[in-house]
Amino acid sequence: MPDTSENRELIGSGGYPTIFLNVFPSIQVAAEDCSDEAAPGVEWTADDIVGALATRPGLSTEEPVPVAVGGLSGQQIDLAIDPDWTANCGGDGPYVPLLYSQDFITWGAEPDEQWRIIVLDVAGLPSGMYATVMVVVYSAAAEGWDDHLAASTAVIESFEFDTTPPGP
Repeated sequence: MPDTSENRELIGSGGYPTIFLNVFPSIQVAAEDCSDEAAPGVEWTADDIVGALATRPGLSTEEPVPVAVGGLSGQQIDLAIDPDWTANCGGDGPYVPLLYSQDFITWGAEPDEQWRIIVLDVAGLPSGMYATVMVVVYSAAAEGWDDHLAASTAVIESFEFDTTPPGP
């Protein structure tokens, strides 16, 4: 997150910065019905998570693309709220639930926001176990998005993950 006076003021007042780049382990897709829980039936894989976001009502999305970052592979999607979307989750304006993590966060898209979500599969886990790393690039407005995305992409391209399979 850039160290700007606007971001410092927002964080100081309990708000969110206007642009950021965050990395999270094992974030899930939020339920469509605005409940504070994960979307049912979406597995913890890059394909499932990005596939669910690509078909989420109320979003305008780019086609998901395969990516490789720092030794991990997965899927990337760019998205924003559809300008014609009017549904909300009890707030003042349009809203589409996106991401969920129990006891941590529920995030959703609002008008004018820009998102790039990269979901990377963690390799080397026992059969039937899944884990992901999610990289979220966000801007509260379209203005300045291209510059923020370019700067964030340079940081993301520098990532290196320890891909050594976990021991016993």
